[in-house]
Amino acid sequence: MTNKRQENIEAFLEYKITIERYVVSTVEKSLKKYSLTKTQAQIIHLIYRSKKEITTTELAKRFNVTKGAITQLIDKLQERNFIQSRRDEADRRKYYIDLTKEGLDFFESMRQKGIKKLDLLFTEITDEELNTITNVFRKIHNKLHKTI
Repeated sequence: MTNKRQENIEAFLEYKITIERYVVSTVEKSLKKYSLTKTQAQIIHLIYRSKKEITTTELAKRFNVTKGAITQLIDKLQERNFIQSRRDEADRRKYYIDLTKEGLDFFESMRQKGIKKLDLLFTEITDEELNTITNVFRKIHNKLHKTI
């Protein structure tokens, strides 16, 4: 590795940490307004991204927690009417989880607020530069998924 490459990697890490702190802080402030934990928000996000119902077992595996722990989180989200569960008629032990309209509206609202906040950070970045950044992060993302 050249000295210049090492310097660039070190600079990247510093910038990444600063950006990540800003994003995490912004998200945590937003979640606090809704009395949601980061894990609850991640569950909503995962269900949204799955584009289909997801089982409690799948959620527990994704979050590396027990089914009992995921059930507690799901119960709280159901109380808030963000998600709904449905028992599988063929296998009564299996429950499917999906977003309610309120959960979907909440997620899309939070997502749009987040995009607007990030857009404020990108005011001095051209569309071409943003496209380049996105492509670089896509390559890193894809590399990570190949090695995991």
